[in-house]
Amino acid sequence: MKQVVKLLRLPNKEKWLLGQTYIVLGSSRLGLRYLSFQRLHHLIDKLSNRLIQAKGISELTLEQIISAVETSTYYMPGQPQCLSRAITAKIILAVYGYHCNLKLGVTKTPMSSLEAHAWIEYEGNVLIGGGQELNRFVSLPSIDY
Repeated sequence: MKQVVKLLRLPNKEKWLLGQTYIVLGSSRLGLRYLSFQRLHHLIDKLSNRLIQAKGISELTLEQIISAVETSTYYMPGQPQCLSRAITAKIILAVYGYHCNLKLGVTKTPMSSLEAHAWIEYEGNVLIGGGQELNRFVSLPSIDY
């Protein structure tokens, strides 16, 4: 109940941002599970363009956007993985004029299997997904869409 009261007290622009972020996060999770990456990429482009057209609200700071992604992640059932969080952050950041890089990295575990991680960088700083030891991952080329 406390969280509902807290949500209702947020300014309208932050409520709108949380709603956008939650929808994009859920959509990216479903897309990663059920669509080819090419199809998901196409849908992300369409969704980004629609959100940009519907924005109509004053600009938001990086901190507000990242906070919305983290909050949406916390309340999303099934704990979203790093790639869906990174895709969500990239889309919402782009909508508000922050062009960042979606980074993917891989590493070999001691058991000789591959481990992957996704994160978002903006102007050399990690915004989402920095909790892991990123220096152990070999970074693949950035994904720009």
